[in-house]
Amino acid sequence: MKILIRSLKRYGYYSLLAYLMLTFRVQANESDKLTREQLAQHYMQLLLAGDYQHIAQYLNDNSTLEDRTASKTYKGKSNILEFWQLSTQGMTSYHFEQQRFYVAKKLAVFIGVYHYQGEGSLYGFPGQQIEFSIPAVTVLTIDVDEQRVTLHQDFFDYASLAPKIQL
Repeated sequence: MKILIRSLKRYGYYSLLAYLMLTFRVQANESDKLTREQLAQHYMQLLLAGDYQHIAQYLNDNSTLEDRTASKTYKGKSNILEFWQLSTQGMTSYHFEQQRFYVAKKLAVFIGVYHYQGEGSLYGFPGQQIEFSIPAVTVLTIDVDEQRVTLHQDFFDYASLAPKIQL
C-alpha cells in the first residue's frame, strides 16, 4: 500500500491505473491456469484432433514422449511433433475410446482403445483401406504450474493388434 501511495504522489493517477491493471492481469492469469484434469483432457483432445499447432503449447524442449511397449523415445517439442505428424500421415480417422480416466498426484491416466483407419499401403496392403484398434494406457506427467506435459507415456497392447482390410 505504501508503494501505491508513494507511486501515486510521484507519478499521479496514471501510475495508479497502470498498477491496478497489472494487479488484475496477474490475478487473471493465475485463474486462467487449467487444473491437472482439464489440462490432460484438453491435451488429449488436441492430440486426437491432430491439432499439433495448439498442442505445442503444452510441450517444451524437456518434454518426452515414450512408447514404452515399442521402446521408442522422443525428446523435445519439435521431435515429438515431427513424430506425431509422420505417424498419422495417411490416417483418415483416429480416435480414442476412453474407458477410464483418473488423476494420481502429477499423473493423469487414460485407459481405453485407440482406433485407426488409414491407407493400407502404409502397412503392406496397397490400394486398400485398413482399420485397427489397440487397447492402451496413456500416462501423462503434468506440471500444473508451468501448464506443461513433461512426460507422455503410451503402453500399447500390440499383441491384440488385428488389422481389418477394407476393399
